[in-house]
Amino acid sequence: MKAHRYFPRTHSIAVLFLTLFFTLLAGVSAQDNWFGSFHTGAFGVKALDQVSANTAFGVGQSGLIIRTLDGGNSWEALPSGVAVDISGLSFVDDQNGWVVGANVTGQGPVILHTSDGGDTWERQSAPGGFNRALLGVYFLDSQRGWAVGDFGQIAITSNGGNSWTSVTSGTTSRLNSVHFTDASNGIIVGGSNTQGIVLRSSNGGNGWSAPVQVSALELYSVRFVSGQSAVAVGNNGTIIQTPDAGSSWAARTAPIGAFRPLRSISVTGNTVFAAGDTVVVLSTDGGVNWVRRNTGLRGNQVFPAQVLNGVAVSSSNAVWVAGEGGSLLHSTNQGQQWTSQLQAFTDPGFSVDVNAVCFIDNQTGWAVGANATGVGPLIMRTDDGGRSWTRQSAPGGFNRALLGVYFLDSQRGWAVGDFGQIAITSNGGNSWTSVTSGTTSRLNSVHFTDASNGIIVGGSNTQGIVLRSSNGGNGWSAPVQVSALELYSVRFVSGQSAVAVGNNGTIIQTPDAGSSWAARTAPIGAFRPLRSISVTGNTVFAAGDTVVVLSTDGGVNWVRRNTGLRGNQVFPAEVVNAIAMGNATHGWIGGDGGIIFKTENGGQSWTRQNSPFAGASIKAMDYNTQRVAFVGTLGTSGYNASPLLTGLDDPISTTVSGFRLEQNYPNPFNPTTQIAFVLPRAGQVNLTVYDVLGRAVATLVDEAVAAGEYRVTFDGRDLSSGIYFYQLRAGDFMETRRMMLVK
Repeated sequence: MKAHRYFPRTHSIAVLFLTLFFTLLAGVSAQDNWFGSFHTGAFGVKALDQVSANTAFGVGQSGLIIRTLDGGNSWEALPSGVAVDISGLSFVDDQNGWVVGANVTGQGPVILHTSDGGDTWERQSAPGGFNRALLGVYFLDSQRGWAVGDFGQIAITSNGGNSWTSVTSGTTSRLNSVHFTDASNGIIVGGSNTQGIVLRSSNGGNGWSAPVQVSALELYSVRFVSGQSAVAVGNNGTIIQTPDAGSSWAARTAPIGAFRPLRSISVTGNTVFAAGDTVVVLSTDGGVNWVRRNTGLRGNQVFPAQVLNGVAVSSSNAVWVAGEGGSLLHSTNQGQQWTSQLQAFTDPGFSVDVNAVCFIDNQTGWAVGANATGVGPLIMRTDDGGRSWTRQSAPGGFNRALLGVYFLDSQRGWAVGDFGQIAITSNGGNSWTSVTSGTTSRLNSVHFTDASNGIIVGGSNTQGIVLRSSNGGNGWSAPVQVSALELYSVRFVSGQSAVAVGNNGTIIQTPDAGSSWAARTAPIGAFRPLRSISVTGNTVFAAGDTVVVLSTDGGVNWVRRNTGLRGNQVFPAEVVNAIAMGNATHGWIGGDGGIIFKTENGGQSWTRQNSPFAGASIKAMDYNTQRVAFVGTLGTSGYNASPLLTGLDDPISTTVSGFRLEQNYPNPFNPTTQIAFVLPRAGQVNLTVYDVLGRAVATLVDEAVAAGEYRVTFDGRDLSSGIYFYQLRAGDFMETRRMMLVK
């Protein structure tokens, strides 16, 4: 045990104030923050909004909200909490933003607001009687905003969206976009296939002029450039300009080859970009004259394979465009050259199913699945906790999807898949070698207890098979049928004792690394496909379909835990595919429809979490050292930025008197620091880290702890620089201290 340095206790008015504030938070459990690694082209982006040179947001299909904080070098999907299309967004700063779209029926409105830069989203209520989707939104500041949509709907708010009021539009046409140049003057554009209409307001949107047709085709986007000068764009390359806030309009000539649907405008100074279909056009004189920029996107006017919907400009030179089919491009020279910022754009393999994931620590992991054809293998590695992934080469001759992966350490790993494929690496996946399996059956899961002994399970609809290795996976025993149904997952519990699960509630156990197996009885109601196992100590969890089962004796006896999911044995509406437990009480399950649930009591109850990919299905999850990550269909992957840090070091000392919470060391820190506390008696302990707004960003301890002096590590690599507060609650004792993360 390393020596721990202690420092004199310091207090400040801020800390005392926050102590009182956090007292009100006692007993409040915040949702985990889940983020998706956005590298898949399976979800179309509908609109973009730029906040600063490095920060931009996008929205799109199936509840998609994406964000970059580093100029587009990496994008992450945020948990919107909805699974339907989002069409418009507006941010007033890097923390406060609104998005609008359709509700769960796909017709009614949805309005979401974030006050923490997109980490979490709160549903806001649309005006009563609104029954169509919203398509556009704009906020002038943190209080004044407007939203427009189908069937001529207009909503206005003066209190940040806490309440919205319906305003008469005088039309039943689609209203696609709204923009204001100041607190009084605003324009709305929309129309239909045969007309583009404009509405004007000079009283802050409380009243609007009668709709006026200003073009022969529908208008999709409008933006003020300066003063009362504005530009609107629409179908078939329509570009119009007004000098007087929409009272009069003049048609502008689209460049040759730009007669496509222009769906979005972004303005900086006198520079205006518009984008749509495969086209980007640019004006440097406020919208009078336009030139076309070549994007290099494929497609034609009728059936483009990749279609742009949104544009966001951060300076006169730097611009993003995004759309369907993996189109997310960035230019730093006014669109003369473009760089893809989405891995799926250059590697279609990132848009197909990922079936399994394994982490050896909170940063390093591997995932496997199918390649771009959906048949061949995909192997990926991450060194940043799942934010980004690098493709690795499978062995030559591999032509089927991979279904399972396990790494014992940073060098030694194994992957298995369809048609009896086995791959092994001894250098972290830089190269993989094919190993003969002796079967053409599916191999679904692989696990090793040490450098020598490993097990693979798989099979078919009528048999479950096992392969064993005692030489590190370089050779495998002949496949042996050990069950009547296919096996999906295997995990060692301790030593050579392992458990495997499969179809129709199959549970089997081995005491000798797979040489012999004994069938175990599944609990009543658990005769479903059990697809995943998670082990912590002698406690084993298995999950699949709508079922979670639990053994506290290493896999001999099992009980069922109720998930609360709907469904039946044949056609469940919500299906669990994966489970990852941090310890015997805290863990997560994931499944179809992107569902994620969390338990804090060993599976006795589950709380739904907001998922960053409601339009995909989670296939596998893994927990390791403060991070739980998932992978799934459509090339999706993601991670939990603030999971529980379960377990403590052994006490530094057991002879103590009085409660104490020590100052963290080092402080300031980057990215980790040690927090020490003293307990004079045993009891339930909670140690939580908060940001300056009082939001929980990490729960470091939440369990019964014996008396003693303890320390725990806090890892802030997923957080931004700034002041944070950590609070210890133990019985009636509560104390809060401040620390600083400097990156």
